[in-house]
Amino acid sequence: MDTLSRRSFLATSLAAGAFLFVPEWVRKAREAVSLSGQILAAPVDPRHTLFAHKERSGVYTLCLDGKRYSEPPPVTLRQYISKREGIPLSRVDRLGRGHLEFEYGIRRQDLDKDASLAHGYGDSYGFLSAEKSPEALGYRYVRSVLDKISASPSGAERLGGISLVSPSMPLCDFWAAEAEDLLSLQCLQKTLVSLGHKTAVVLAS
Repeated sequence: MDTLSRRSFLATSLAAGAFLFVPEWVRKAREAVSLSGQILAAPVDPRHTLFAHKERSGVYTLCLDGKRYSEPPPVTLRQYISKREGIPLSRVDRLGRGHLEFEYGIRRQDLDKDASLAHGYGDSYGFLSAEKSPEALGYRYVRSVLDKISASPSGAERLGGISLVSPSMPLCDFWAAEAEDLLSLQCLQKTLVSLGHKTAVVLAS
């Protein structure tokens, strides 16, 4: 099961001591959404890219410096055991033969084999999502950005928002930041520019 928290962009939101979404900017952002679907105010010469992947539900999953995996790279038994035991990869080789055989039913020479669902060792996609997938990197990055937006008075116009999805159970490892719509992506890009981030929000093809 996943835990979901929502962060809203409000017309009175502030970042770096200034109002983010003044009326003129809001008007232009809405026009851009309705006419072209383009993202406003991307930085010049960006160093990073947040790819926005549109899901069937209509939300956009945000991936940092990479697109979503269609087929995740395989996870080895060594990686899986390292994660499950909470120890560095270098210490997996120090686990006793009896421990490996009793807990995992494998021999030491099997440690570099694929730990797929077919072998009963869990979901490699979930492992990658928690550790180093573009979705997980996007989650951590976007959350850190949203933490820099000041709280706004109640009653302000809501312009959109982002849902932060995190696992609530051990070995349930999906992390993602999901923008509600194109206007939410516009607001996120405006926030990044205002904070001086060289990160472009790009609609994934």
